[in-house]
Amino acid sequence: MVKPNRVQNHSKTFKSFTSYLEKGVSIEEALNKVNISFSTNLLPRFKTKQDFKLIEKVRKAIVYTPFTKKVIKENPNLLKNFLRLFKNKKQDSYISIDHSYKIKRIRYRKKKVSQRDKVNNGFNIKEAFILEVNIDNVKRHFFIKYEETSEKLNHNTYSQFFASQIQKLFGLNIIEPHLAYTTIGKVDTGFLVSDLSNLITLRQARKQNLISKKEYLNLFKKIQNIEKEINRLLPNLYLNLVSEKLTLKDILPKSVFVDLNSKEFFFFDPWLAKDNLYTKIFFYLQRITKINI
Repeated sequence: MVKPNRVQNHSKTFKSFTSYLEKGVSIEEALNKVNISFSTNLLPRFKTKQDFKLIEKVRKAIVYTPFTKKVIKENPNLLKNFLRLFKNKKQDSYISIDHSYKIKRIRYRKKKVSQRDKVNNGFNIKEAFILEVNIDNVKRHFFIKYEETSEKLNHNTYSQFFASQIQKLFGLNIIEPHLAYTTIGKVDTGFLVSDLSNLITLRQARKQNLISKKEYLNLFKKIQNIEKEINRLLPNLYLNLVSEKLTLKDILPKSVFVDLNSKEFFFFDPWLAKDNLYTKIFFYLQRITKINI
């Protein structure tokens, strides 16, 4: 039987993290105080002075790890070439001149798409790429997703990066995120770069009959309990990007990978949603309709 990681005996680092949150500091500040290394940059953006009165303030935010900085430094044209590929929808791949890295587009969602496609590949994921880079003579593979969403729940890649860091402090295995870039506006957009997992999700394991329905439901319940426990222990959650109180959500079978050999779970793609009535209604409807779970 596949068993999720035990959630107990939280580390001293996690307890220190929560103690800083209790003092009213942001998630970013609390993580810095417990020596979690990352860099952030948040910028307000307006189109014109006239637009200021007509549109909401747009914020651009980026967060990245020291590892990401090292990769970009060693491959100075990587970001530029990725963005060229991203903008050129007729091109599916790019290989650097020295063959030190290659990028491949693996998904591009057209404007008209079926509900089944959204459920199978993610409601907000519009494009996806695989990046292969030689790092210290070792090939590393990364997953890059591009999202668009009009939900006003703080559903963005910046929040996903920090939600994963919280899961890791809590004692869970995670698919490590390395960079997140978000633009907040009428439509929120963003990129998230993470390790590429060759595992399958819990939802896929059930669909392929690798686990029974009873076992699936039992594991699903345990995942839900993990989410409840994390939120019970985390006071005053807020990001510098969003002044409203947040709650960690979206720990679901669609985004929990399972290693059927080692019997371990690896968590991916949680997010920090606004803790309000709209969020409660959104997740209640998701639960009773079982859409995108």
